[in-house]
Amino acid sequence: MFKKYHFISIGGSVMHNLAIALSKAGHHVTGSDDEIYEPAYSALKKHGLLPEKNGWFPSRIHSGLDAVILGMHAGKDNPELSKALELDLPIYSFPEFMYEIAKDKPRIVVAGSHGKTTVSSMLLHIFKEAGRSCNFLVGARLKGYETMVNIDPGAELAIFEGDEYLASALKPVPKFLFYKADIAIITGIAWDHINVFPRFDLYLEQFRKLIRSIPPHGTLIYNQSDSILAELVEQTDAPCKRIPYISPPCKAQSDGIHFELDQETCVLPMLGVHNASNYMAAALAAKEYGLDSALIARAASGFPGPSRRLEIIAQSEDLTLINDFAHAPSKVRASVAAVRLHYPRHHFTAVLELHTFSSLRPEFLKEYKDSLREADEAYVYLNPDALKKKGAGVDEEMIYRSFGFPGLTVSQNISEIQKAVKNKSNKNNVILLMSSGHWGGKDWSDLATFAAARKKGTL
Repeated sequence: MFKKYHFISIGGSVMHNLAIALSKAGHHVTGSDDEIYEPAYSALKKHGLLPEKNGWFPSRIHSGLDAVILGMHAGKDNPELSKALELDLPIYSFPEFMYEIAKDKPRIVVAGSHGKTTVSSMLLHIFKEAGRSCNFLVGARLKGYETMVNIDPGAELAIFEGDEYLASALKPVPKFLFYKADIAIITGIAWDHINVFPRFDLYLEQFRKLIRSIPPHGTLIYNQSDSILAELVEQTDAPCKRIPYISPPCKAQSDGIHFELDQETCVLPMLGVHNASNYMAAALAAKEYGLDSALIARAASGFPGPSRRLEIIAQSEDLTLINDFAHAPSKVRASVAAVRLHYPRHHFTAVLELHTFSSLRPEFLKEYKDSLREADEAYVYLNPDALKKKGAGVDEEMIYRSFGFPGLTVSQNISEIQKAVKNKSNKNNVILLMSSGHWGGKDWSDLATFAAARKKGTL
């Protein structure tokens, strides 16, 4: 039966993907937002779902709607939300809605401060190789999938990337708690989202709640190499089965990371030993569901990887450009280490955008200490708009002190950084771009074109 849905904050990364998935399934979908950026803008436009105008319009909320889906970007005072409450319409955050779709299926939830998208993507790939159908929600584009969300009613199980951030203004509860995991994976814990969890103990408590929410028949798979997580698991009462994992011994070679899984050789075409650890987590969850170790090991070599996760976007004989979603300190540290491991003799330039609330708070900046140290040179871009809105008390001198990187360049002018990086992109150079934002609206296509031109010998 086809239904009518309205999205408040349709431009969100998951929200616009869910809207597209529902529309493709035949449902009538509308939406609103006060700002919509790429890639959401083009994707919504392609599917005829782009709002005619930015803004909030209570007239779009009416009694004929079957449900309203509310994004976290919309506050309690949102006029469309007020109208929906007035009409007593069903209102869901997207994790609540995804649970309703999958509540009769086994659910694997991937949580942790880093690696969630990668592990979720690995699981999807493994199950696809096994010929098993999945509902899913992941935080990045995947090769071979048009959307980051799948809502097939005939799917055998569900795989959800479980974020600890809050679900909506109406339900200020971590998203991962709504999915009611049968199998929960926790990849590691490093303080983040300090606008919501201003103390580390409050942040830890959210993961304790997740562990306690796993039913007696369920399973917790956790990274025992993370001392904070291992201690949390040990101290938390929960009746579920517990399976620890550690990063396996591995080698970085030209075709990726090589490691062993139950005496089967895995070749994972990715950068970084931390991704071998991620694959172990996915493998354990797949085995809990009954998949064979040999199949899981074979599947590794065909894993395409999610977008913007140490993704090589341009390469020539002497210039490699890598795009990564890293923004929090633990992610930056792991990504920088991964690139250095695979490019030990290259001149390594790291470029990081700071734009989130956490990354622009004086009390949090110290977490970035030495995160860039394995690079040869480094740049930090401070988005002026983000700095104005979120960076109270933060200035460039504070960034220099916090990172502790000799010769660090800090700038609020992205064009200057791009020009400097391009001028230094000489022979045997690798450049790592790290951001969960938009680089102030300036993309890096010129540098990618520059690398491609070198590869063709036209420069």
